[in-house]
Amino acid sequence: MTDAAATYAAAGPIVRSAFPTAIPASDYIAWTVSALDEYGLTPERTLPILVTCRDEVLSDLKALVGGAWGLTFSGTSLGGAFTMGRTGFQAAWRHIPEAELPLRLAVFIFPHIGVDRDGTIGSIHRQGRANASQACGAIISMHQEFKSGATDLSFDSSDPEMSLLRQGVAPYLLGRPVPDLVALTEIVRDVAVMDLLKTGVANAGEVADLALFSGILINGPDETSWVLPDLANLRHHDDSELVTLVPPNSGGS
Repeated sequence: MTDAAATYAAAGPIVRSAFPTAIPASDYIAWTVSALDEYGLTPERTLPILVTCRDEVLSDLKALVGGAWGLTFSGTSLGGAFTMGRTGFQAAWRHIPEAELPLRLAVFIFPHIGVDRDGTIGSIHRQGRANASQACGAIISMHQEFKSGATDLSFDSSDPEMSLLRQGVAPYLLGRPVPDLVALTEIVRDVAVMDLLKTGVANAGEVADLALFSGILINGPDETSWVLPDLANLRHHDDSELVTLVPPNSGGS
């Protein structure tokens, strides 16, 4: 067993005690390539877009997507919100390889959450820091604000990404108890997916096959990275069908 395999084997029970269906991020990203290959979405002909948080602990996810899919259009924003908007999406659109139609796009939407060595959700140990810290710090900060009832939903030009993160999530909490951190992270994920589809479908301008993968990236113990899968589908350019893709099962491995 390699050192990396041993590290994941040790971290697995801790991560899966909180997220039973989590799988190593490397396995998940490798699966996305094989799953789309039969539909003609190959790394050579497809532009990947990664929507995730700015946190440096996401560097592993960014490297995995880039290593598997090639140069990646960045959609990073605090908390993993979809903030690139119409202009950002149109810029990405103009970068898609155009050897032949339809154009091909693969979008990955993954806000993140930490699981520490003792199984604490929302906590991780970072390199060079003696004490545990938060992940995702932006979502945890927003969670605390909503619980306190002191959330400011106005747009702050000195803090634009956090403002947009709050404004995107707030409508889904009106009249409801504030959810726990995991459920709030799921809402961030779902809002990002809705914003992507609203922006992308309205502003595509050309036909394209759009693959969408969403979930939560789990920063596990000892710098391991895991995926809690959610959506995985392929929208054909002619809207003829929505193909549902089935991620690999954790299998308890």
